[in-house]
Amino acid sequence: PGLRGSDNPNVRLDERAVHEIRARLAVGQSAESFGRLFRVTGTTVANIRDGYTWAWLPMREAAG
Repeated sequence: PGLRGSDNPNVRLDERAVHEIRARLAVGQSAESFGRLFRVTGTTVANIRDGYTWAWLPMREAAG
C-alpha cells in the first residue's frame, strides 16, 4: 500500500484538516462552501464525506 495521510508527500490535507472537514460536514455545511478554505475541490470534500478517501482515519469522538 502507498503512504497514507501526511506521510504522503503529495497530499494536500493532513489528518487535522480531515477532522475539521468532517466536523463542518456534521453541522450541515456544504462541501463546496469550505472546500476553498482547504484549497481542495468540493468533490474532494465529498469523497471524504462518502468514505472514498481518508476512510482509514478514525472518526473523532464528539466533545461533550
